[in-house]
Amino acid sequence: MSRHRGAIDRDKQNAILEAAIDVAVSARPSLAAIASRAGVSRQTVYNQFGGAQGLKLAVLDSCRAALLEPFEQVPGQPDTRTALAAYAESALRQMRTVRYHRALRAMERVLPEDITRANAICAEISQECSSSLRDFLVREMQAGRLKCPDPDEAAAEFRALTVAGTQVRMLAGLFDAAEIGDASKEARTAADRFLELYGCGPEETAPPSARRPKRLAG
Repeated sequence: MSRHRGAIDRDKQNAILEAAIDVAVSARPSLAAIASRAGVSRQTVYNQFGGAQGLKLAVLDSCRAALLEPFEQVPGQPDTRTALAAYAESALRQMRTVRYHRALRAMERVLPEDITRANAICAEISQECSSSLRDFLVREMQAGRLKCPDPDEAAAEFRALTVAGTQVRMLAGLFDAAEIGDASKEARTAADRFLELYGCGPEETAPPSARRPKRLAG
């Protein structure tokens, strides 16, 4: 039985996208190089994506999804520190995969041709990366476990403590995707530093009946 036409087209599109990302990582993208790597004709690229601009947008969408994936969800955990450390460790491990590294390098190659689009995409990624973390911090603040006057600023601070070093090294071409290191230790350290800034001590998180009364002066 022959395969459905839509499935064949999706397979071709995926093959072309993967080839386009590979080419973008290693050299200046060209339709000829992409078509050759994907094992299709240039006409097929046009048929699937409507030409170079359509393919470029599809590559950026694919890379954007890969770059957002490590930051999409804060794992459910019994306490704030454990949840933050688990989130940071998951993000660090996913960032150090070949898939994430390829996406970052491909976007770095493609975006400089369009500064306006580059700024818009980078701002969107930054905002979406902080969204789930911000929501978690708001819930913890409402429960009295954190003191975050500005949850957006606190989310950005935690991401800076956790992933900024890795991202900078990747952008500078100094990071090996196979270099894992101790992500668990890095994550716990980031969580501890964050809680030093925004955490509530035992006195502040205890229920009112368990708090020691304040002594009056005099």
